[in-house]
Amino acid sequence: MEATLHILLACVAPEFLVRGVPGDLRVGSPAWVALRMTVGLLEESAAGSSRVMTYAQVLDRAALKPQTAAQAVLFHAAETDPLLDWATMHGVIAIRLDDHYTVDDVAVAAKQYNAYIEATHQATTVLSAPVKSRRALATADLIKVLPKRDLTKPLHTVEYRPAWSLPTFGYQQSLVDLHMMGQLKDHTFKTHSAETWLGTTPYKNQYDPEILRLQPHFKGLKHSEQTLKQSIQDDTARFRDAISTGLKDILSKMPYTDRQALENRELTFYRVETESINGAGTHIKGADEQAAAVQGRYGFLISAGRGKDAKCFEFLPMSGTYVERPDFLATLARGE
Repeated sequence: MEATLHILLACVAPEFLVRGVPGDLRVGSPAWVALRMTVGLLEESAAGSSRVMTYAQVLDRAALKPQTAAQAVLFHAAETDPLLDWATMHGVIAIRLDDHYTVDDVAVAAKQYNAYIEATHQATTVLSAPVKSRRALATADLIKVLPKRDLTKPLHTVEYRPAWSLPTFGYQQSLVDLHMMGQLKDHTFKTHSAETWLGTTPYKNQYDPEILRLQPHFKGLKHSEQTLKQSIQDDTARFRDAISTGLKDILSKMPYTDRQALENRELTFYRVETESINGAGTHIKGADEQAAAVQGRYGFLISAGRGKDAKCFEFLPMSGTYVERPDFLATLARGE
């Protein structure tokens, strides 16, 4: 019986005979498509060759590209069925009961699959890069024109005198602060007036004379206040799109039962703000450890259903993972 099954798989689905395929490899995922494509190519070249190879060995050959026109035809033949199966599974093209798909079907499937891979790649690039703040952009901009300058040195002092008998108070600003406000590139620091606060009178609005000596360098700055703001808005939009793409990718790889729970049950969304918890549900202790764990972390919790059959998942799109969190449901049940 095993020999018969082996022969049948070798003929219709040789990818299932590859040794060492990860247990979490999902049918319909990009990794599954890549496996099927590569196995198909190997089988076209030498029937039975893929079954004696490991998963890692097969993937090593996934990067191969056709070098001749004849090889291009071979590659296309190996890619067609995996692409069509992926496209029908994801609703890109309609399922044809007679299994007779057209050239246009293949073209649409290939176009959408490549677009999906490109979007995933871009999302990974965005999520793996540090998120830049307005202060970081302003600092980098100043370093280019003033590479040896101490950018943290205060050059602007504002002090207020309350109307009643209280000590004076105020603040100081560095070149970075002034650049973030748009005062350097447009030289508005010359005419800037300190804001009046309720019940106070600004009696000192003083710039260090050194700022006038640095003024010629400000022409070389890239950013104004508006472009700094626009840059952050653009980065935020890219980050939001990347999070959305990452979440879609996670959902596509979830087991069927988990996806069904999210599709068919009442959903409740949560976020944890008071402490960091790792994937195993263990509390992370210590300020430094928490800061390291939360750095670059963006996750949220979704509870599906109610009562004893409820499920709870924590999604972490930045790392492309999710974990089931029964401990969170137990915490809620205890009223904590």
